[in-house]
Amino acid sequence: MKSPIKTFSLLASASLLTLSSLSAVSTDPVGYVTTTIPANSDGLLSTALHRSALYSGSVASIPDSNTIQVSNVPGFSADEYAGGGNFVIFTSGDREGLWAVIDSNDADTIDLTFVTQDLGEDAEDRVEVGDTFSIIPFWTPATLLPEEETVAGTQLLVFSRNQPGINISAASTYTLYDTYGWYAGATDVNDSPIFPDESIIVRNKSSDLISVTQAGNVPMATYRTVLSTVSEGVQQDIRLTTGLPAAISVRDLIDPGIAGVGDQILIFNQDQAGENKSAAVTATYYENYGWYAGSTEINDYILEPGQGFVYRKAAANTADILVDHTPAYQLSL
Repeated sequence: MKSPIKTFSLLASASLLTLSSLSAVSTDPVGYVTTTIPANSDGLLSTALHRSALYSGSVASIPDSNTIQVSNVPGFSADEYAGGGNFVIFTSGDREGLWAVIDSNDADTIDLTFVTQDLGEDAEDRVEVGDTFSIIPFWTPATLLPEEETVAGTQLLVFSRNQPGINISAASTYTLYDTYGWYAGATDVNDSPIFPDESIIVRNKSSDLISVTQAGNVPMATYRTVLSTVSEGVQQDIRLTTGLPAAISVRDLIDPGIAGVGDQILIFNQDQAGENKSAAVTATYYENYGWYAGSTEINDYILEPGQGFVYRKAAANTADILVDHTPAYQLSL
């Protein structure tokens, strides 16, 4: 049984001080991840690396539940990071790894929209004054699969987080056109964000294998996301990614202690030809035992760098699941 073909290379690490902004701007280790999709086939794609940070700083205050004030008066231009194309990711503190879309900003405050989890209220589980963060542009169809490097006619199938049920159809289909780029119908989606914890489907409509190489900064914050049920009493599929440019076991990413009895993980074979492929591995969680595919224990099954998969919450499991993992490579650098 073959896993998706993914390669990862770690290239360099450095740090510098930007005096003009009075903030330490980290140049994280950089690398690349390559994903291949067979001819006339679907393949899963996700963002295992970050684009370069536009700003790094710390929280001076929290004026309200959706806003942070930035230390050292950075002097941002009004709405410099607005429009939904950038996100804040917290890089220290109790909610390290939390990310949120930037709605607007002024000279030293940032207004946020949260996708999976907010700033928090509990004293031991919330963003605090002094926590660090970075502002990072989202990957988009145009930056992840540039027109000049991608075959015209290639499609991206993007899924909604808010649709209940399983075997959910794509909410949008983006198609690449020569000289125009990515469109969903008549709508230009070249700059539509691809979230750092989601996976999408690349549909290769050509007779040649497609190779997608993303080069960028290695995530140096905890990988954090929350898996929620949309409609109570209904099984819920969530298209997820490891979000990491390094291999990780099922047990390390989805701790058996946080999974619900009957929850499943659906893993797909990237090398298999065809569209709308069925899962190659379906793992079910059993209390006190962990993850099993039939009678085979697969707690140590390796998910490759940035590998996408589907997490299927059982109908009875209505509680939010916090996925909160610090990868080993962060500890070794």
